[in-house]
Amino acid sequence: MMALARSGADRTQAARLRDLFGNPDLDSGGAEDLRAIIVDTGALERIEQMIRVRADAAVAALAEAPIPADAREALVALAASAINRQR
Repeated sequence: MMALARSGADRTQAARLRDLFGNPDLDSGGAEDLRAIIVDTGALERIEQMIRVRADAAVAALAEAPIPADAREALVALAASAINRQR
């Protein structure tokens, strides 16, 4: 996610990311700034899209997998929980 944020950051955001990410003295204000940059650069949405694509592929593979129906249902539910979680 940080690589995506860095690649989408403008100069100001990139400088702020360098100051904040990995800073052992990061305070709540800095953490909020870091979260805002991640959202504003589109990094969060790109990660969410990656999760959706991979979960969809997993569910499609499960449809063809030679496994018991109850196991398939449990794995499909697990994939859904990976997508539908609270942010």
